[in-house]
Amino acid sequence: MRAAPGRPTCERLLAAVKEGQRAEASTSNWMNFVVDGGKLVKLTTLANGTLDAVKADLTRKFGPQFTETAFPMKNAIGGSWEDHLYIWDTPTLYVGLHEDNNPASQNHHLVLVVESRAEHAREHADETAECKERELTCTFGGIWQKHPFVDR
Repeated sequence: MRAAPGRPTCERLLAAVKEGQRAEASTSNWMNFVVDGGKLVKLTTLANGTLDAVKADLTRKFGPQFTETAFPMKNAIGGSWEDHLYIWDTPTLYVGLHEDNNPASQNHHLVLVVESRAEHAREHADETAECKERELTCTFGGIWQKHPFVDR
């Protein structure tokens, strides 16, 4: 649950840390923090640099890349491209790097998410149940891709 919007961000985060509450705060430069139980449990930000440089840096910090997944995408006017998700899955952290290759975008964003294993499981528990219900494959950042073996 997000804290009251009228309350300043720093005040909300400090209260969440001191009182063991949950708070989410965003900055104007596209950074998002989630604090829960007095601890930072998730950070989302744009990554600066080339894809290769960012992947190399994440590999140095978190070890070998666990998975790479390509997601065929299509817009309403028929344009198509592939987005990519790179994951480093450690015993304590989930690290995801989403490469947005939308040709309509002026700059192709690299979105980095670093979160605790517990936060990742908490966030994706409902999504996983919905995927099973719809027979879909769930992906990063709310991107849904129909399972290749389901014809609906």
